[in-house]
Amino acid sequence: MKKIVTNFRISSRSCMAAGLLAVSLLPNVGSAKSVTLVDATTRNGSFETGQLSPWQAVETPVKFTNAKPPLAADGKRYVAIENVASSGRGAAGYLINHRLPARERDGQHFELEYIAWSDGKDRFLSRSAYLVFKKGKDEVVKIEIIDQGPITTEPKTYRTVFSTSYSGWDSVDLRIILRRSGPSGTRGTGYLDGVTLRQTTEAPKPTAP
Repeated sequence: MKKIVTNFRISSRSCMAAGLLAVSLLPNVGSAKSVTLVDATTRNGSFETGQLSPWQAVETPVKFTNAKPPLAADGKRYVAIENVASSGRGAAGYLINHRLPARERDGQHFELEYIAWSDGKDRFLSRSAYLVFKKGKDEVVKIEIIDQGPITTEPKTYRTVFSTSYSGWDSVDLRIILRRSGPSGTRGTGYLDGVTLRQTTEAPKPTAP
């Protein structure tokens, strides 16, 4: 029987090309996209402009002022929310960053960080943060509270992640509320700084307990 010999050799270049092709056919892992909606340089997240805009103050009587160190927790300025209780009820200071250009196609996941604290003397007790999903000019699709809890006299960073399954929205409002309680006419001051809001295509890791 005649012996058949096959001369077959694979070059290192051929191996490299095959490897690159195989990698290109793998699923695109770890390619999460992130859109920054608010931070120190985007929409005045650290109030370094010395102005409140584009934030808006809601729920009078609330007074917003910009201050300099040593208390600034992020950068050189922060916002102080002065608030007077009326009729024996608690009062709330609202900050709204209106109509952020979040788009449903850019992801259903959000990561919020901010720094908050109080003067400690006038019972500025709690914080809460909302995302308001909107469609068109002012149609509200859904309002979600994404963070809430107490605040202390020391600046502290609060971080939360939130995922939504809602559809049909084309913009988002961010609302941050510092709330106090006390007898009618008493004053309280809460402070806010270092606001960051990101939208991602993959859920961020949750906050460690």
